Amino acid sequence: MVLLRRAPALVVDAPSLDDEQQAVLDARGPLVRVLGAPGTGKTTTAVELVVDRVLFGGRSPDECLLLTSTRVAAARLRERVTARLARTSTEPLARTGKPWKYPPERLPP
Repeated sequence: MVLLRRAPALVVDAPSLDDEQQAVLDARGPLVRVLGAPGTGKTTTAVELVVDRVLFGGRSPDECLLLTSTRVAAARLRERVTARLARTSTEPLARTGKPWKYPPERLPP
């Protein structure tokens, strides 16, 4: 017997951001680095940054790249971003590894 369960629905509503998270969204440079201890909202901030740039910044999802430490974390980031945008991308939005392994057109100038 095989028991199938539905995956839990991802939250697609915009979360409320604190002042520091909002400052990240307000930054307009080509590269934004989000650092913090576990549980400080880094992932939420990164997801909302991509959503902001796609919806209001004239970027396509394929122009955004999130780097994380593990494949599992990258998969979760991709799920959250695509759920918030209600669409997919042709290129992976989140990856692991060293940034210099990626093609130059995916990295900020």
